[in-house]
Amino acid sequence: MKTKNLSKNQKGFAVFEILFFVLLAIILVGAAYYVGKHSHSSSSASNKPTSKTASSSPITSTANDSSQVISETQATYAAYINLVDSNSTETDSQFIKTSGYYTSNYTETPTTQYPIFCDQNVIPASVSVTNPVVTGDTASVDVTKVIPGGTTWPSFTINLKKVNGKWLISGIDCTSYLQKAASIPQYQ
Repeated sequence: MKTKNLSKNQKGFAVFEILFFVLLAIILVGAAYYVGKHSHSSSSASNKPTSKTASSSPITSTANDSSQVISETQATYAAYINLVDSNSTETDSQFIKTSGYYTSNYTETPTTQYPIFCDQNVIPASVSVTNPVVTGDTASVDVTKVIPGGTTWPSFTINLKKVNGKWLISGIDCTSYLQKAASIPQYQ
């Protein structure tokens, strides 16, 4: 086997070439890792189980979004409670269509005669809004009636959609509420 003697310049150039390709490989691996990590975090966030359809919008959940979802849900229910307290003849359906607090494709599960509170047995003095989950331009919260006298009512889930910067109610899920409320004596 013959060995080739390299001059100092050739040895230096060979070392430079090796270092260059090692550095290039590190940069490419880092770039691939960065792209893979960021595309994975977006897809895994949209695959989290929720009670709503995953949004195609980028994830933009912030503490401000959660606060806004809570305050706008409370404002919606406060407006409705004030309407009821004023002995208005406006129906729930009319309020949903004309109040500006609901999306045009509002849904309720299951369909009830009273789609705002899941029932009308007790109109609360106010509501408690908790557990905001914000994903892109959709959100959900739990709403609980606050009844004077201390009766604890089960919560129901409200789904919201951000439309022109405002969180509007897009749906209500009364399933769990109706099952739990059936065991409350005041409900029957």
